[in-house]
Amino acid sequence: MLEDARWPDFLRSFGKRRAPSKFNAMLEWRSANSIDCIMNRPHAKFFTFKSAYPFSIHGRTRTGELVSYESPGKMDLARASQNGVSACALHVLSLFCLLFFNSPR
Repeated sequence: MLEDARWPDFLRSFGKRRAPSKFNAMLEWRSANSIDCIMNRPHAKFFTFKSAYPFSIHGRTRTGELVSYESPGKMDLARASQNGVSACALHVLSLFCLLFFNSPR
């Protein structure tokens, strides 16, 4: 854990007692959902996700941070679920979008 660049954030956020279990849960979730290779696989439900979770990428700040707009009031999670997109898949696909737009080209 100490070598992982994400560890200090977990330690600050959850404290010494809770950070290890939270960190391990995050690593298990990433492994179970193949997050480390998310950019290398197809996402067949992307457009279903996009229609159920409206967002747009506006650009970047002066310091290079991504600026995105989300419309939570327009989310249609029932439709996404009916089309085979689970809550976990929504999470994975939203992470895919963030990683895609933040990856070097």
